[in-house]
Amino acid sequence: GAGGVWVANVDDEIVSRIDPADTAARAADISVGGYPSDLTVGAGSVWVALGALAELVRVNPEQNEAASPISALGDESTPCGAPRASIASACPIVKSLGVSAPKS
Repeated sequence: GAGGVWVANVDDEIVSRIDPADTAARAADISVGGYPSDLTVGAGSVWVALGALAELVRVNPEQNEAASPISALGDESTPCGAPRASIASACPIVKSLGVSAPKS
């Protein structure tokens, strides 16, 4: 999704974006500042769960840049329950975080 195949590399604390149309090209490596445990795509972004830190990182796939991590711990007002870092379904998380697709 989001124009690439996304691979989490725990040892290097990066997410790599591979272009499926050009597998010979070098992957774009994006530092996420923690151990990426899960990935999903939604709301125009790639969402990376930093499992050990209970945080989420939003990656802008157009610029291959990661934003600062945000807490993934929910509370009673979180519609998908706590913790909200279970990113099997991105839509409830993106909605509960109150984010929208980045502007081009």
